[in-house]
Amino acid sequence: MDYNITEYNDWDNMFRKEVFTRLDSIMYGVIGSYISFYHKSIWLKYKKTLLFIGILFLLFTKLISFRQNTSFYFCVFSFPINSLGALFLMPYLSAIKNGKGFIFKAVTSISLISYSMYLINLTIVQNWILNNIDISYLGIYGMMLKYFLFWLLTVLISILMYKYFEIPMTKLRDKVSWTI
Repeated sequence: MDYNITEYNDWDNMFRKEVFTRLDSIMYGVIGSYISFYHKSIWLKYKKTLLFIGILFLLFTKLISFRQNTSFYFCVFSFPINSLGALFLMPYLSAIKNGKGFIFKAVTSISLISYSMYLINLTIVQNWILNNIDISYLGIYGMMLKYFLFWLLTVLISILMYKYFEIPMTKLRDKVSWTI
């Protein structure tokens, strides 16, 4: 097949949203879990260096995306560089324990509802709710309003889903004896 990638939507549909091009992120997650579990001393020894490298990787991909997001780099190399950048953040982030500040509490809260956010953000919030609200007459302010509504609705619905579905299902799972 010959793909002519000239628009962001082409790249988004043909590369970013294709599972095959994203399998690397799962692979890096498995490698990170393995190192974290079986080689914890190595995992934590270089955590600050890896944090710095991870931030550089993520910033590099973001800066390149402003120039041209349909390039060969973006279609081929941006995925593993983003995945490696995220992996390199993990040793430092996994070492943070018992925080008391606002940022620690916010990150902890978001991590608890993150699966719910993953499930509802695109289909429910973006496609079902926001796409049915016509505020195009507000111009740039309408776009900003939709952006903030996206985050507000995503977080609120995720909290409800976590509280009224995930927690009860987890408790139910813990009560059931799984013998095969």
